[in-house]
Amino acid sequence: MNIKKVAFIGANSAMGAKTAAIIAAFGDLPVFMIARDIKKAKDGIEIAVRSVRSNSIRSNLIPSTYSDLPRILKQCDWIVEAVAENYEIKTSVNLLIKRQRRKGASFLLLHLASQLQNFRES
Repeated sequence: MNIKKVAFIGANSAMGAKTAAIIAAFGDLPVFMIARDIKKAKDGIEIAVRSVRSNSIRSNLIPSTYSDLPRILKQCDWIVEAVAENYEIKTSVNLLIKRQRRKGASFLLLHLASQLQNFRES
């Protein structure tokens, strides 16, 4: 698979921002840092930059909001979901991803353990 762009949903969490930082740093890829509002997305970028202790990844991190998802998901080869461990939130975000992602895009869910049973039943 040739990954050119990544969408990171829930990028303002510590796990989300730090994982996105690794992708931006080592993959040298544009990463859409998606959060509920633009301030949270920008906060995620700051967490990411601090985590790799280098400002060099900043230009690869693009702050975005959920309202941008339809446009962003159509461009991305890899979609990472790292939203809160809340079944209702995860379900609504994952349904949106399912409807909006482009054909062939890979999809990864982070930290799902506490909600796994609910996903099996849905």
